[in-house]
Amino acid sequence: MSRSTYIAIGVSALAGLFLAACSGSTSLTADQVSEEIRQQLAIQFDENLDEVPEVDCPGSLEGQVGTTMTCTLDDGGFLYDVYVEVTSVEGSKVNLSADVADEPN
Repeated sequence: MSRSTYIAIGVSALAGLFLAACSGSTSLTADQVSEEIRQQLAIQFDENLDEVPEVDCPGSLEGQVGTTMTCTLDDGGFLYDVYVEVTSVEGSKVNLSADVADEPN
């Protein structure tokens, strides 16, 4: 499967990502969101993390239901928007869904 097809299929299927919030806060760093997206792609496609494209998020994400952020996935120079939304918060865990754009920017 080509890298672009992998991206389009992979991220759109992500849901229910749980991240522990830091220091009693429900705010997640850009790195936490990016790495969780990449880890879930690696699991979903049974690949090593180093084979999964980089995901760059612009800043921290507040752990409040409905909060959104647009990250960017770099598929060998083709950049795809990844739309992330907080779907629920359970104590110090934040449940995210992520969806990738069908076409590169």
